[in-house]
This record gives sequence, structure tokens and C-alpha cells, in this order.
Amino acid sequence: MKPRTSHSLAAMRRYIQMSRDQVFIFVEGRDLDPFVYGQICGPVCKHQNKTYEIVISDRVSGGSGGKEVLALLFDNLQASNFLIDRSASDPKLAMFYLDKDVDDLFATPRVSNHIVYTRHYCIENHIFCEGDLPTSIAIAASLDRDVILARMPDPRAWRERAASLWRDWVALCLVARELTLSGPAGYSANESTINRPADSPVDATCLAAHISDMETRSGLPAADFRTKLTNAENMVDTALRRHEHDSIFKGKWYAKFALREMELASGGNPFNATGAKDRLVGGLIASLDWGNPWVEHFRHPLRTALAAL
Repeated sequence: MKPRTSHSLAAMRRYIQMSRDQVFIFVEGRDLDPFVYGQICGPVCKHQNKTYEIVISDRVSGGSGGKEVLALLFDNLQASNFLIDRSASDPKLAMFYLDKDVDDLFATPRVSNHIVYTRHYCIENHIFCEGDLPTSIAIAASLDRDVILARMPDPRAWRERAASLWRDWVALCLVARELTLSGPAGYSANESTINRPADSPVDATCLAAHISDMETRSGLPAADFRTKLTNAENMVDTALRRHEHDSIFKGKWYAKFALREMELASGGNPFNATGAKDRLVGGLIASLDWGNPWVEHFRHPLRTALAAL
């Protein structure tokens, strides 16, 4: 259900005007984004002696949020020259931190000094890339870290292998994104339905069924749909060949592979599976170094925008 945009956007504009805070950091998710972007943006704002607030998209819409809601708010603020509000003696700044998803492949990203997209598919990709993955898996499963390290000596290679195993799944997701097809195959899914368990080869029968179903629902001639699919497969292969798997592989999916590592590393013995995913992500975030170079991608635009106040 779409939010009541006119009422919600007007209410948010009034909130910004009435707030004592000076910088408003709009983010998509309620789970990770407030903490992660607080760690990223907070020090920049404090260094400039600016108070700030992290605002999740749910608050903008008054219900279910997401990128679409923030895009509407951005368009509204931009159209009214309100991204920097100088109506009061103390100017207000609005910044938007959004997941890139695969917008760059379909030429839809908004370009503005007030929008910062993740370098990878989503912020979770950055967390899995930059966090201490072996240690976090060991903590999440209450296993010996050396056991995990023996299975995962190179976390980057481990992530590349995960993306490669889901090559066909990612291609289906790209087609679904391009043709706006809902269904079991798509980036909104929590896992691949053609790779079960996560680290298994593709189930050819299941893959063929997905392709047939998507082709029917697309309404395209068979040859045209197959061209779309081939193009998507080529995009995935190119990204994998260039080691750019994180640009098309949804970061949240790595957790499925990590949980599988816990299961296999336990050697059939009981391990603490309850809440393991949350502990995994928490461990990754706790291990991040907020002074590392990757953070500058997010901080530099904010620093530049603050200089314009």
C-alpha cells in the first residue's frame, strides 16, 4: 500500500522546520541503518557543531517506508528548494542515504549532492565486506574461530563463490527488476528458491519452471523474453569476471551462506542456531572500523553539503 504522500510529505517538511536539529539524515531501513549511518554521519556533524537526526523512511510515510517513499520526499524538497532550508536564522540540511540496488544498470538513480548511494547493492554488502566475517560467524554459532578460519581463509573469495553459486538466481532477479515482475524470483526474496541449501548447485528443474512462469507473466514473445534473460546472464557474468559481485548480489543473502557455514562447521554437533543471524550481523557491525577508507564514500558528500550551509 502506498503512503498518503501529500499529507506525509507536508508533515515531514513541517517537522524539519520546527525541529531544533540542523541536519536530517534520511535512511531506508529501521534495523541497521540508524546505527550504521549514525556512526558514519554523526562524527561529521559533530565536527561541524551541527545537531542531527537519523530519520527512517517509515516515519516519512507514516507506515511502510522504503526507497520509494524517500525518493518522493526528495523530489518534493528539491522542487520547493527545501533541501537546504534557509527560512530561519539557523539553516536546515536534508541528506538521503539510499541503497544502490541495481538502479545503475537501469539508468534510474537520482543525481544530487543531497543523495548518497551505497557503492554496493545495499548497506549490508558493505557490512559483510568490511566486517570480520570469520570471527562474527564463530561468535554467532559459539564455535571455535579457528574452525571457521580453516573453512574460510579468504572471506572475499568466499563471497565471490556465494555470488557465483547464485549466478542464475541473480539473473532471474535482474529480469524481474527490469520487467517489474512480482513472484518468487526477485530481489525482494530472502533466498534463492533454486539453490537449496544455499551452497548447493542450481536445481535445473526449478530454474526451468521459474523461467517458464516469468516468460508467461511478462507477456513478451518467447524470443524477446529469452533475449532479456540472456542479457541479464551476461551482466551477471561480467560482474563476476570483474570481481564486482557486490554490485548485483544482495548483501542480505550472504547470511544464508554464513548460516550454512555454521551448520557445516559444527560437524553435526549441536550449535547455537537460535538468533544466530542477528548475532552474526551484530558481530560484523561491532567489528567495523569507522575510520577505514570505505566510510569516506559516505562522509565526503555530507561534509561538502555542510560547507554550503
